[in-house]
Amino acid sequence: MGNLVRLLPGLACAGSMALCMWLMMRGGHDRGSGHARSHSDGHTHSSEVTELRHEVARLRAELQAQNDETAEASPGSGRP
Repeated sequence: MGNLVRLLPGLACAGSMALCMWLMMRGGHDRGSGHARSHSDGHTHSSEVTELRHEVARLRAELQAQNDETAEASPGSGRP
């Protein structure tokens, strides 16, 4: 009986891990097929990619501008 009490937390952990993996695997298949259907035409996917690329370019430019302002504001940056 004492050994069973010692093993119970390990068995519960392994069992709950298996349950979580099973639920995630099962849930991923349902969502994945629905997601593929919403982008089956390819046009929506392409426009989303283009939008995201523009956003990344804008954010990079914004970050570069902030870096330039920081470099100009700090006199000991070592840049001429």
